[in-house]
Amino acid sequence: MPIVSCAGCGKPIERNRHQITRNAHNYCSHSCSQLNRNGSIKERFWKNVNKNGPYCKQCGSRCWVWTGHVNEDGYARFYFNNISMLVHRLAWSAYYKQDIPDGILVCHTCDNPACVRPGHLFLGTHADNNADRDAKGRGIVLKGEEIGSSRLTDVEVKQIRELYATGKYKQGELGAMFGVSQSAVWRVVRNIHWKHVK
Repeated sequence: MPIVSCAGCGKPIERNRHQITRNAHNYCSHSCSQLNRNGSIKERFWKNVNKNGPYCKQCGSRCWVWTGHVNEDGYARFYFNNISMLVHRLAWSAYYKQDIPDGILVCHTCDNPACVRPGHLFLGTHADNNADRDAKGRGIVLKGEEIGSSRLTDVEVKQIRELYATGKYKQGELGAMFGVSQSAVWRVVRNIHWKHVK
């Protein structure tokens, strides 16, 4: 039997003359046929990318934004050969023609999770990604009264600690005085919460 190339992935496959002469689509598998039903992987990928996305000052260029479906965190997945992959990881891997090592992230210099522009992506560990986040001021953790739902102020926390240290007040009594629960006072006097207040 003659050997032809799969119309999807290029893998060599055997086909009889009847299959070749009737000009049938020659695919090596059903999944390859399904995958290429709406164009090649490359065509399917790029039809979901807008190369005129927001301008990234740090990168000095525009983001290439994924316009297909994204999850609640702004990340998208691309499906092929029964495999799903995050689109920014696929973009990095395809551009640099390398596999991404296990445990390594593809991070965004532009901080745009929908961006697939290879020049905006870099490999890093979780620690690298966290350091990048913190360096850009996105990892700021609010403390104490900076938290909108906080019932105490820094001054009140100091007062609670001072009053409790006298031994004249029980935690429940202090809670009633300051409008919080006994367990909240317990966490204050044990320095479990409000550690930043000295």
